[in-house]
Amino acid sequence: MKDKLIKNYKLILGMILGVIISASSVFATSVLTSDKVSYDNTNSKLSSTNIKDALDEVNTRVTTKLEEAEKSCPDGKICITKPSSISFKSDSWETIANAVRLKDYPYQVGDTKEIDMGDLGTHTVRVANTSSCTNGETSETACGFVVEFADIISNHAMNLDDTNVGGWPASKLRTYVNETVYNALPSELQNAIATTMVISGHGSEEKTNFAFGDKLYLLSTKEVWNGGTGFDTAESETKQLDYYKNKGVTKSNYSGAIKQYNGSNAEWWLRGARYSSSDLFFSVYNNGNSLPRGAAYSGVGVSPAFRIA
Repeated sequence: MKDKLIKNYKLILGMILGVIISASSVFATSVLTSDKVSYDNTNSKLSSTNIKDALDEVNTRVTTKLEEAEKSCPDGKICITKPSSISFKSDSWETIANAVRLKDYPYQVGDTKEIDMGDLGTHTVRVANTSSCTNGETSETACGFVVEFADIISNHAMNLDDTNVGGWPASKLRTYVNETVYNALPSELQNAIATTMVISGHGSEEKTNFAFGDKLYLLSTKEVWNGGTGFDTAESETKQLDYYKNKGVTKSNYSGAIKQYNGSNAEWWLRGARYSSSDLFFSVYNNGNSLPRGAAYSGVGVSPAFRIA
């Protein structure tokens, strides 16, 4: 890398010298010392007015740049310039994604941002998590930089045939979220979203949890309430999101889980099936508490999350 920098600076030095010499319009029939030859420095952006001092000035600048490069970009490393971040609310999604991938950003859990989703309206998203998974979680849904919708986008049934067989991956709601909702997001945001390994719980007709890769996903019981509900078979595969942890959300203190639809508190879906039934999925009720709800019920809200990684 250092050799490449030196090569590039030598090339730049040669180009600058070319500008100096061409700008000077020097014509001589005898040899003149460089300190005796003046030139027009208007275009070169150098303070020197003769060739010798100009060469010394260029050499000093190149040496300084090389020293800076060696400090900031050690041998064998590729240097990336940190993006200029202001806030989650005002930064572009490209800037947010670059900052997250560099693991150097000013964004805090709870920060919000509005997004225009066309026919689905304008909605608010918030930073729901920034902490890593360190206890063997197999679901990536609460790992790293997670963003969730702070409000409800629309109402939709989980499955019109009123079953939880196949869990979240087989649900009609998953198709709606990862097609209709995802396609309504700005393209810049789509480019920033990572595919996430989602582990979800099963109902009474099945024996194992489900694993699937999603761009958008619903939260699980444990990601909202500390400790979960005890009826979601995938609770041990994830952790509570930082946002709900900071709010102290539990099964006995749950107002921090309330979301709104069109300005009123409303119920919203989670992805886990209730293990003791063949038709129920969990939801967050309009008071923030958990509620098992029949899969065919269409009056429950959609409020997904996604990761940037």
